[in-house]
Amino acid sequence: MGEPHVRTYERERIRLRAITNEEHRLLRQIWADTGLRLRLRMRAGVILAMADNPQLCAGRAGLEAGFNTRVPGIWWAKRFNAEGIRGLEDRPRPGPSMAFREERMRRREERKVANKKGA
Repeated sequence: MGEPHVRTYERERIRLRAITNEEHRLLRQIWADTGLRLRLRMRAGVILAMADNPQLCAGRAGLEAGFNTRVPGIWWAKRFNAEGIRGLEDRPRPGPSMAFREERMRRREERKVANKKGA
């Protein structure tokens, strides 16, 4: 018959790279600024939690920062290690921008109205 398939996960411990005093100051500033997008503030919270407690794993830091699962903490710690504070910003998404989609929808509506008038 064979053995049942057992999933095993290798736990990868993400270590935060050394943070400069300037980066730490900027992260605290981002975390405290309630005018910024919540997502950016949560990402900064992951890094700050790991910087303040080196024993804290990235997944737990993500939960403490307000994410619902551990995965985002790991993603953001990796991106911060690779790209610094700029890595915490949103990247451009593929496909047309929202402005382009909205303009396309507006033109469609105008054509519908014009077709109804002409009919």
